[in-house]
Amino acid sequence: MNKGMLAPEDLVITDLHGRQLAGDRKFSSELAMHLLFYRMRPDVMAICHGHPPTATDLRSLVAR
Repeated sequence: MNKGMLAPEDLVITDLHGRQLAGDRKFSSELAMHLLFYRMRPDVMAICHGHPPTATDLRSLVAR
C-alpha cells in the first residue's frame, strides 16, 4: 500500500493489547514496537510513524 495515498478508511485502530478495534486492514507489523513505547511512556498519547523518503535515502547511504 502506498502510504502517501492513505485515506481515513485505511486506518486501523487497536487497543493497548494489540486487539483490533476498527478498520478492515491488517495492522502494521510494527504494532508491537508502538505498544512497547506506550508501555514505557505512559505520558505518550499518540504515535505518528513515518518513513520520509529523505530519511530512507540517508539510511541507505549510511548502511553502505
